Amino acid sequence: MKTEPRPLPALIIALALLNLAIHVITTGFFSYGIFRDELYYLACANRLDLGYVDHPPLSIYILSVWKWLFGDTLFAIRLVPAIVSSLTLFMMGVFTSRLGGGRAAIIISMLAYMLTPIFLGMNTIFSMILLIFFSG
Repeated sequence: MKTEPRPLPALIIALALLNLAIHVITTGFFSYGIFRDELYYLACANRLDLGYVDHPPLSIYILSVWKWLFGDTLFAIRLVPAIVSSLTLFMMGVFTSRLGGGRAAIIISMLAYMLTPIFLGMNTIFSMILLIFFSG
């Protein structure tokens, strides 16, 4: 029985970093400014509270700390979803590898996530759908 060598984690890391680079490079090119929900979340980050009924408080605390560290520019706010998207992509590559997928399976699964329109839309703005991973 011949076993296929495990793909190096370098492939997974490289594709995750490629995703991050694409999001960072295209942040200013294809946007019309800060989205209205992002303005609402920025306003909520100015007045922290545990009693929000329309979004989880941890995501607002993450935004508040991020805003304190890096400011509230469009690039700084859009960097959060780019990082979360790349972490999700990295985990997808690890899961594919652990489930026995080879190099081709890892590339296909990660590229499918990177190029799916719903994820391209969700991963370009700061939203609660994106951060449900952290605060769900």
